[in-house]
Amino acid sequence: MTEGPQPHFKHVWVRRAAYIAVALAVFVMMPLTLVILADVTGVINFRDIFGPLVFWNELSGPSFVLGFFTTIILVAIMVFFILKAFDTTEGAW
Repeated sequence: MTEGPQPHFKHVWVRRAAYIAVALAVFVMMPLTLVILADVTGVINFRDIFGPLVFWNELSGPSFVLGFFTTIILVAIMVFFILKAFDTTEGAW
């Protein structure tokens, strides 16, 4: 049995709802984050300069890698909050 007082049942569900809301907010903000990242790195103007073809060169390569790792980090944040929402160490179930 766990030591200490058990959290109130409503408190556990409010915490779960907050964690899931944060995960959904990160999911909704992911495209905006990637567009801001593309704007900051200049990739958003790549098509205007070089046309519709994508070239892997010194301009587009680092921006792609940065966007890829940003996507991985944002997905990791979402997974963290979803797993935190269903954590059972505090008597959530």
